[in-house]
Amino acid sequence: MKSQWHNLVKGMGVVFNVYPTIASMPRELHRFMNQPKSVEQAFRADANALRQDWDKVGASLRQAITGIERV
Repeated sequence: MKSQWHNLVKGMGVVFNVYPTIASMPRELHRFMNQPKSVEQAFRADANALRQDWDKVGASLRQAITGIERV
């Protein structure tokens, strides 16, 4: 019964969560909520985001290539 009550209260909280907080957002979207204080900080944030994107692309390509080599 306690678990059901907890789930009910948690569900009501989700329904009333009209404007999400930073804690409930994915990490990739945090930078849109906190605007950079300077142009240099903005460039660093963009460079970091691009690096992370290309790291993921590289990992996907490596996985695809190793899959082709196995066949």
